[in-house]
Amino acid sequence: MTRTLYRVTKALREAHNMIGTLAGSLSQIEYACNHMEVSPNLAEILDDPGAGVAALNNLAPARGAGGDLEGAFELAEAALGSCASHGDRHREGRFTRIRRTRCMRTTAQTTRWHTRGRR
Repeated sequence: MTRTLYRVTKALREAHNMIGTLAGSLSQIEYACNHMEVSPNLAEILDDPGAGVAALNNLAPARGAGGDLEGAFELAEAALGSCASHGDRHREGRFTRIRRTRCMRTTAQTTRWHTRGRR
């Protein structure tokens, strides 16, 4: 990959991630997910595992907000696995474990809410 192509691909990854983040803050969850799903793929093309972990960590809560709690948890688990396999202790501790815990809490709260509603 040429230096110019690398820079353009990196800029696209960052732009999709930022658009997704902004859309999520405006409660445009489907639009946010559509953009955020591009970032991990571009990070893989760039061979940038740190950016891939960050992208998965951003996508996980967006998926959860859209109601896909299982998918959110799976993304957080994938990010954690990527951190471990690449030896990225910083992201593993600081971001991924926190996000995974939040996904677990959200899943538990939603399960309790659905259980109470069925009684």
